[in-house]
Formats: sequence, structure tokens, C-alpha cells
Amino acid sequence: MAGELPNRIEEVDHEHQDLINLINSLHDALGEERSGERVEAFLGEILADISSHFALEEKVMRDRHYDVLAEHKADHERLLDECAT
Repeated sequence: MAGELPNRIEEVDHEHQDLINLINSLHDALGEERSGERVEAFLGEILADISSHFALEEKVMRDRHYDVLAEHKADHERLLDECAT
């Protein structure tokens, strides 16, 4: 990942990079003809991937006894609610 978003948890860093790649693909699709269909598909995929990623992050935090897990989880839930509306 070339030092962009490293948190030294390989699974989480890998998912961060996957999400960045997906968002970059969405950006590329915005300039194409019939981009509306592709954008809608990308947004659904991004939302699903973010939800899955948050679940992984929360598991890692639980396993490591992260002291502000509840607050972080609440932030995740707020973001997912905002994305879904």
C-alpha cells in the first residue's frame, strides 16, 4: 500500500486498499457514456464492501480490547445510515 493508510493489520490495510481501488474505478466510470448504470452498481458494491469492512474492523477491535469500540462502532453505524439514504 506504499504507506498510504497503514495500520499494521494486514487484513484491514488490504481492505482499505480494495476500497480505494473501487472508488477510483467509480471515478473513472463517471466520465464514460452510460455512466449512470455503472455508478449505481459501483455505489451498491462500495456500500456492501464498506459494511463488510466495518464488521472486520470491529472484530479486530474486539479481539484487541479496543477501549473505545462502542464509539467507533456508533460512527460506523452513522456513516452506513448516511450512505443508505
